[in-house]
Amino acid sequence: KFSWKIVLLSFFNFIAYFFGLKAFVLAEVTQVIPIMQLSTIMTVIAGIFLLNEKSNLAKKLLAGIIAVVGVFLLK
Repeated sequence: KFSWKIVLLSFFNFIAYFFGLKAFVLAEVTQVIPIMQLSTIMTVIAGIFLLNEKSNLAKKLLAGIIAVVGVFLLK
């Protein structure tokens, strides 16, 4: 089954990647990386609202938060 929602999410992912690369050119890496890590949480939220992935909602949000915290701890 074809879904325009997936096409829309793919388009926004492309735009985010493009501007992420542009941000590395224009700003310090130490400023860009923390902002880019929010994409993990935003992906979880987009999946919930655009794809109706509501099962195990708390687990998905917690997993996204743990992933972001893990990246910050590695730095």
